[in-house]
Amino acid sequence: MGVKKIMRAWTERVLFKQVDPIGLAVFRMVFSVILACELFQLYTYRHIMYDRVPFGGIGEIDVRYIFLFWWLALVALFIGFKTRVATVLNYVLSVVIFSSASSFEYHIFYVYVGVGLVALFLPLGATCSVDDLLARVRWAGATDAPWRPARVFAATYLVPVLVGVGFVYFDSILYKFTSPMWLKGLGMWLPASLPMVIWNDASLVLDQKWLMLFLGYLVVIFETIFIFTFWYKRFRVPFLMLGMFFHLGILIIFPIPWFALATMALYLLMVPIGWWRCLFSTTDRNAANLEVYYDGSDPGARRLAAALAYFDPRGRVAFHSVKSNVALPQSLLAIGGLSNGMLAIGSGTAPQKGDLALGSVLNAMPLLRVPRLFIHWSALEKWAKSRIPGQERSPMTVPDFLVQRSASAAIELGARGWRGCIALLFACQFIVSLASPLTQGALESLFGPRIMGYIGWPDHVLGQPMVNFTGITHHPVFMDSHFQGYEHIMKVVHVDADGTREIVPLLDDNGMTSTYVRGAFWVNYTFRVSGAIVQLDHLERVSSYLDQYRFTHLNDPEAGHFEIFLKRIDIPLQWEEGFLREQMEKPWQKVGEYHASHEDGFSWGQQAIEIEANDR
Repeated sequence: MGVKKIMRAWTERVLFKQVDPIGLAVFRMVFSVILACELFQLYTYRHIMYDRVPFGGIGEIDVRYIFLFWWLALVALFIGFKTRVATVLNYVLSVVIFSSASSFEYHIFYVYVGVGLVALFLPLGATCSVDDLLARVRWAGATDAPWRPARVFAATYLVPVLVGVGFVYFDSILYKFTSPMWLKGLGMWLPASLPMVIWNDASLVLDQKWLMLFLGYLVVIFETIFIFTFWYKRFRVPFLMLGMFFHLGILIIFPIPWFALATMALYLLMVPIGWWRCLFSTTDRNAANLEVYYDGSDPGARRLAAALAYFDPRGRVAFHSVKSNVALPQSLLAIGGLSNGMLAIGSGTAPQKGDLALGSVLNAMPLLRVPRLFIHWSALEKWAKSRIPGQERSPMTVPDFLVQRSASAAIELGARGWRGCIALLFACQFIVSLASPLTQGALESLFGPRIMGYIGWPDHVLGQPMVNFTGITHHPVFMDSHFQGYEHIMKVVHVDADGTREIVPLLDDNGMTSTYVRGAFWVNYTFRVSGAIVQLDHLERVSSYLDQYRFTHLNDPEAGHFEIFLKRIDIPLQWEEGFLREQMEKPWQKVGEYHASHEDGFSWGQQAIEIEANDR
């Protein structure tokens, strides 16, 4: 068998196996909530990020309306309404906001863009969605044929993991293998031992040398093999457990919660589909306790039955069409059939007709008990009763092409389209990874220094457009260069006119991050405002954070002044027990002040000037 035939057989077996879309629905809902939380953080501190003058002049675009529009799209995505439109809006706004956040960007922004691009081609509304519900109702109104549940390619589960996890791990490994920190096994311990990088003290774990070295090497091994092996079913549960474990650790220790949670959401796509079926699908252990009969010749009755059955995944209610071969009970025959349109029979209860039958059905379904109360206490009750079939209605006609589209419940790429999509994504990643330090070093040693110009040219020309529109980029995550020479961290204290002192929630007294320094703002403050090299003009960028404090925390934004402190810390070259606590206990030294009411604003002491001169 040739290579081409082997590859085709592999793709048919791994990528194009028909599977249940329930896991995609779970991912859709969880990921949209996490992205909405990320946006809420950006919106809350938008004056720091977007204002030309914080609280004094809006930037070129008033982002309030962009975020509002985006949240509406995410709500639609969460419930699965107009899913295709929602995914398009999410991708466009991701490119607009995340790809332009140069001073605040961090690695999850690239993942949002990449996953948003792939989501355009995913059948995210194939189940557990308003789109799927409406498709089933339309189908029931057009025909009495049974509904065929949607099936999707396994590739729709694997490609988001490839883009959001596999490519990130693979490219970061090309940096880690050139990093003394990671090659010594310190890749997990060292960042977690620096106070300005964490929001929780994990000294109890950090002080276990062999555990930290083992986990450091395990991360390198895991990220190295992930992209080559996650395709295979036997690896998914172990990788799921390891990935969740590592990113739970990130969530607990580092102030980048949405990074950790978004990656964990992607790992949900590796949960075996059978597990989701156990949670959400009909099982024999919940036998139907209510029998409902409806007139199968009435399109309205079929639509109502289809809509109600959608909210009963556990099969607590059994719907029977009178047109079918179901044997009718004597109680149904005794009241003259179904002239009322619907009849419900429960164990040990008298038959209920019309709107009473509807009430019994709603009561029997946990997912519809709250809507029933809402309907009862609102003007919707009259409307709901009018939906119960009991009078002649003209059949609902649906064009043939719409019926066929409803049968699949979603539009997705065919096998050829997915092959092309995956090949294109790998080509983009190849261009990026070719310019990584490890690859460049290997090729230079083989072909000489002249090859360097050719290696970097594709990335130089195409790199930025790929970052902006595909999210595929370099991932030097937690590298030595982030911490080498990082000797000073900064905290700020507000002093009121009466002498009351309160620390601004940037870094606390221990030097750990506080409320303002989370996610994108942690990256900006820690590496672009403060940074490894002390530059006073960079430190003065803290004024936007101080303005956030003044205008949202103080009754009088002009009251008092701010005192600026620096603390000297060490960067370790090897594992040391108690290192984090040692850094926390080091003293702060006042180096300057900030007066918002003064024209100059900042005044720096001689010590700050000397620190800057030494760092330069």
